[in-house]
Amino acid sequence: MINPMPTRTALDTFNQMDLRQYAGLAIGIVNGKIAFKNKDPNMVMKRLLAQGKEKEVALICVPKVKMAMSL
Repeated sequence: MINPMPTRTALDTFNQMDLRQYAGLAIGIVNGKIAFKNKDPNMVMKRLLAQGKEKEVALICVPKVKMAMSL
């Protein structure tokens, strides 16, 4: 089962990333490293769900440069 909150490893990776190169993409992080990227977040999520339960995973959607994102 995927942890609903990103793990410390995933958050550390996210905080250190230069997101400009991933604008408009969904990013799948596995054990602190970017493993998947695609415009379709559903594709990335499917690949993350296929990972073993012992792996730490996170899904991050990066907005396009001229787009605002609100959480």
